[in-house]
Amino acid sequence: GMMSELSSFGGRANSGINNEIELLKSKKLTKEVVQRLNIQNTVYSKKGLRATELYENSAPFLVSVISEKKVPADFKIEPVKVQLNGDKVLLSSENLDNTITSTYNKTINLPFANLILTKNPKYTKTDLIDPNKLYFVFAPIDKVVSDLQKIIDIKLVDKEATVIGISINYPNIDKGKAIV
Repeated sequence: GMMSELSSFGGRANSGINNEIELLKSKKLTKEVVQRLNIQNTVYSKKGLRATELYENSAPFLVSVISEKKVPADFKIEPVKVQLNGDKVLLSSENLDNTITSTYNKTINLPFANLILTKNPKYTKTDLIDPNKLYFVFAPIDKVVSDLQKIIDIKLVDKEATVIGISINYPNIDKGKAIV
């Protein structure tokens, strides 16, 4: 996450600290974090009326973007429901005319992007997640970056010690920690 970028701080002068803060807030760095952590797509499980964001070991699969597609500005990207049946992956959405049947590790052509779903090697089953009610939400990377920049707070905590504070208000604590 962003903390790893702080290792280059060393003993820089105060004037350089403000430049470092701006660098940490930059679109370029935020985009690198989104790509490195593979958080462009958000996976959820619905249980009753509540949807829970799945991340790291709670997500049975990972969604990776191969390429985004240009879509009209008024095109609403709907959530994609995912049914897992062994190595079979079935995808359905209001954006799709038919259910797509595929497998893990295979390119899936959706109206808004080409994606690959892979089994999550870190996945640990839990009773809190209904594996039959999984879905993911895709967002263009520029939107994910912009949204993330709005909720990350980076500021000088102590001018004398040149201490920088980085905080984020994110519903999934583990994901928020990884981003920071």
